[in-house]
Amino acid sequence: MVGGRPVSVRPPSLTALLRVWARQNFGSAGWTVAGGAACGLVMGGYNLLELLGTKLHRLGAAYESLPGLPRPWLAAGPIPDPVLTAAEGVMYLLVLGLLLAISALVRARTRGADIAAGLMTGLVTAVTFFTVSFGWWSVYSWAVVPASADLTLLAGSDDVLLSRYPDLATVPEAERRAVLLDKAQFDQAIRIPQGILLGMVLAVGLTVPVSVALVCFAGALLRRYGRLRRVVPLYLERAVPGVIFCGYLFLLVQRALLYRTPPQHPVCYLLLLAWCGLAVAAASRRWPWAIRLALQVAWFGHYAVTNSWVWYEF
Repeated sequence: MVGGRPVSVRPPSLTALLRVWARQNFGSAGWTVAGGAACGLVMGGYNLLELLGTKLHRLGAAYESLPGLPRPWLAAGPIPDPVLTAAEGVMYLLVLGLLLAISALVRARTRGADIAAGLMTGLVTAVTFFTVSFGWWSVYSWAVVPASADLTLLAGSDDVLLSRYPDLATVPEAERRAVLLDKAQFDQAIRIPQGILLGMVLAVGLTVPVSVALVCFAGALLRRYGRLRRVVPLYLERAVPGVIFCGYLFLLVQRALLYRTPPQHPVCYLLLLAWCGLAVAAASRRWPWAIRLALQVAWFGHYAVTNSWVWYEF
């Protein structure tokens, strides 16, 4: 009651919290933008390295049969699996370190401020990650790859062409491939905006929840313990298996949406997710140290062994 009149009060929305926090903490907002851009560059750089080293080098090898054409610098050779595995580990550690640094620099006083900082960091990370490499791959996977089946028919015989599209029998033989090419180009054109949208949704769906969760967790630890040397071990115990869990869950979702196929080795994914989930739960509930250590060794051992056999697909 104010002045004898009833007053209706609602808690501020997340958007309002973000706006107020950014206005009152412009310097802190700057750290979230810079840190989010750095996270996106790290993730996008590894993604680009993985694409060029394992996916696109087979297509780029066509230039070896065309010595008269200048070879694009992106048409690089294959990258050894151990190098990619090491780069993946460095990528995860850098992202975790950057998120912890953002929390330490922002020094939010409340969980609401942590959420706002994590949300801003995650959005900037998503945009940067999408711009550097993931948007390219999502559009390629969604728009270009499905049309490849039609494009391969252009070099085949009429019998194969007509077996796939019997209606082309009514089209003059000299025009059949032109009709099929127009169809393939139209299919690609209308799927490009869908690939852009899907790629951005996937990028945001990965980076925003992870950023909010880790910034909130790091912020709570910093408010409780103060010093980084006490915070870092507690932070890494949950954050490392947690980010591995999110990263490989992202691979599963991405494969289902972009490729519409199941993983080649689903048991490996399920075991890794289970070990990582148990490790995070054990650390969160403060289980006995022996159990927590065993779970950390279990998820890391499974991760290292299965990665050495290349049982995960991007």
